[in-house]
Amino acid sequence: MMTDLKKLEDYRDEIEQCVKCGACRAHCPVFGAEKHEGRVARGKVALAGAVLDDEIDLQPKVLEDMSQCLLCGSCWAQCPNKVPTDEIVAAARRRIAEKGVVDFRPGDHDSSRSPENDERFGQDGWKTIVPAVQEATGKFRA
Repeated sequence: MMTDLKKLEDYRDEIEQCVKCGACRAHCPVFGAEKHEGRVARGKVALAGAVLDDEIDLQPKVLEDMSQCLLCGSCWAQCPNKVPTDEIVAAARRRIAEKGVVDFRPGDHDSSRSPENDERFGQDGWKTIVPAVQEATGKFRA
């Protein structure tokens, strides 16, 4: 049985609970590698809020920032307000995909732009991030 996924609109209250404290920064593996605000949870929550309110054009930089999340939940685990950033990012990605701008699902995409082919992670580097996140957080949030 498939669970109905929540829409981005359903996360409005949770988006507003993010106080931008930055507790997530120290625990986000993508931010650790990139050191770019759009890659950390509070940046993505802000982008998701802007997408929700149609305050932002879905330019390539926005799409790139929203795509750079492992949905590992390490930010949620450390958040004092327990903002479900991984769920918010997933809902924002679904909203963007519904608009037909980009498809975040695995499948027939330009493989040259996939994480596996990103030289920043080295050969097989991307495949080692997930186990490292599991070790750092104890597990992925179910």
